[in-house]
Amino acid sequence: QSLPIWNIMKPLFYTPANGQRLAYRQLAGKGPLGVTFIHGFRSDMASTKATALAEWCEAREIAFTAFDCFAHGQSEGDFMEYTISRGLESTLE
Repeated sequence: QSLPIWNIMKPLFYTPANGQRLAYRQLAGKGPLGVTFIHGFRSDMASTKATALAEWCEAREIAFTAFDCFAHGQSEGDFMEYTISRGLESTLE
């Protein structure tokens, strides 16, 4: 059994105004619909939920984007500096 494409894709990086790089992955889709996945506390874009949603979207040709919030997964930042406000900030940028 092969790995889902989501798990072998290399992340891309976005650098918002605060300078802390955020890792993300994105699948193209057809049509106007798209799904953005925001992981929970101490999780990341490689979680089983993100992977299942990516596979679901891919099968239906729906665009899918997921990213790692500040200090999670492959994004930059010291987890000891993580706050709800900082997590929200990384989500909105």
